[in-house]
Amino acid sequence: MALLTTQEFLAQGLADLPQCDELCGPFWAAAALRAAGFGVTQEEAAAVAGSVLLPPGSPSSLPPRERGRKPLGHLPVAAPGAPAGTSAHGVARAISELSGGRLTAVPASGDWTAGRLVHLLDAVRAPVIANILTGELWDPSATDEHVERYLETGIDDGPPSAWQVGHFLAIAHVVLGGAAPLLVLVDSYPSRVMHRQPAQRVADSLRGRGLLLVTEEPQAARAQVRAAGLEPVLWDNGSPMPA
Repeated sequence: MALLTTQEFLAQGLADLPQCDELCGPFWAAAALRAAGFGVTQEEAAAVAGSVLLPPGSPSSLPPRERGRKPLGHLPVAAPGAPAGTSAHGVARAISELSGGRLTAVPASGDWTAGRLVHLLDAVRAPVIANILTGELWDPSATDEHVERYLETGIDDGPPSAWQVGHFLAIAHVVLGGAAPLLVLVDSYPSRVMHRQPAQRVADSLRGRGLLLVTEEPQAARAQVRAAGLEPVLWDNGSPMPA
């Protein structure tokens, strides 16, 4: 079996762009599994995760300018007005079950601050899947000038996000130095595939949600979560729980 690394995890995600519509959690679960040597598709991960699609005619969940990609095969569809999507519990279950227990998605949740987030990311070497609210982030149209000004002064004047949904994406690494840290996020859509975000913005986007650290050493990862002042506890993002 392949050695799971963040580099290979991100490479597997980038090779499978764009995500299937509404399957952001399964997209990253499948990328982690393939990085560890398990040949899993987004749709296979979604089936195990208990993903539920929006009913036909629902407002689009796609970012601006994205055309989408329909999932193959059959997945459950929510009744009108009922919850849809993929829960954090479901993503964690897909990673564990489809790896035969070799991989664990260790959760991190609690009272998010920029300091706690950066502390945890500095400590872990595992692939990181984040469950966020995109409306808290800069829009990916933020320029190099926005980024440089933030790094030099800590002034946050980046453009607000034009896309506001609950979403799973990956965190690549932390950019330290200057007045304030930035995070590099990797998304599942070509129009926003890699963008830099203030650590405080990402911490705000995680409130009520959290991170999944995909690892073969869950005990060590749980200790790192607690050392950062967080808890290794899954959260409810409002999507249906797997049966």
